[in-house]
Amino acid sequence: MLQFLREEKAYDVANLNVTDIFTSEYDLYHMNIVAYVNSDTSNYLFGRLIDNSGSVITGSEYDMALKNLRSFTTSTQNNFTSTDAFQLGYSQSDSLNSTASITKIYNPADSSKFTFGLTESSTFVSGSGGAGLKGFFVHRVAETISGIQFLPSSADSTGISYIRALFYGVK
Repeated sequence: MLQFLREEKAYDVANLNVTDIFTSEYDLYHMNIVAYVNSDTSNYLFGRLIDNSGSVITGSEYDMALKNLRSFTTSTQNNFTSTDAFQLGYSQSDSLNSTASITKIYNPADSSKFTFGLTESSTFVSGSGGAGLKGFFVHRVAETISGIQFLPSSADSTGISYIRALFYGVK
């Protein structure tokens, strides 16, 4: 059963930090990015976890594997190790063709386990067609995670035109 926790949204920001969202009340969280529009160029939406002290984890502590699914060309598999962020979606610059994604995040508040997530996203690429991402990420350090940061793959002072995310705990 999903328990609604809160909604976060922002306009014209370099990134968005969502703090104090993950607690020991749930082992599994459901995050729904309803919309993400990038302000610069066509770019991926990335995530970074926030530790219990409120610090964004920017070290090379993430691994991820993604399938890039496209209706207009061959799909590709991308595997990344020791990265400083993980992919959550894609958007074109200031476009109504924004991304939407669903991510399940496991064990964030358990300091004895790695935090990992399963993510799926979809978007429309102008002039080409539908596209999406499907994959997973893992944070390879067992520590208490309390939040998440959203950021574009190449940030400027207003890298995100608009983002809206809904958070749920799963019982």
